[in-house]
Amino acid sequence: MNRRDYLDYLSRLERLTRVLFEIVPPDRVDWAPAEGMMPIRLLLWHIAQSIGGGIHAVCTGQWQVGSKGPPPPPEHEGRAFLQEALAELDRQFALASADVAALADAVYENGTATAPPPLSTTQPVRRWLWSIVEHHLNHRMQLFVYLRILGIPVDTALLYRGEWRGGEMLDIGGK
Repeated sequence: MNRRDYLDYLSRLERLTRVLFEIVPPDRVDWAPAEGMMPIRLLLWHIAQSIGGGIHAVCTGQWQVGSKGPPPPPEHEGRAFLQEALAELDRQFALASADVAALADAVYENGTATAPPPLSTTQPVRRWLWSIVEHHLNHRMQLFVYLRILGIPVDTALLYRGEWRGGEMLDIGGK
């Protein structure tokens, strides 16, 4: 998969992630399945921010390792928080897409990126970029499981096509 294909994939991934965010019940944003597990509020914020910062670091060399980390999620109630989480998702995917679009094909295909301590890891740029997507996908699945536990009738058609059982096919575009 080349850089253009990766960009297309990011665009589709954002739309599919949006579908999951949009069906979170506003009154459940502070719910967690068990004590010590990440509540939905933190999970949504982490999912939203997981794509942009990592891809930005790989593409620009501006790593935030050892910093204070990302800001905490806003304390807005229910629907207002969900709207802010969707806006953050849009901002982070826009940042990621712009960084990948600015990356030369040769760097995508053959370049390497080195994370500073404590990570101290050098990997091919493509491997870094796909690792970031994998991290995002793992947390999307976590949200999917949370929604199932809450009794929301989600299934894999929602994850992969944006189709919600009992609903209509959502226009998510892509291939």
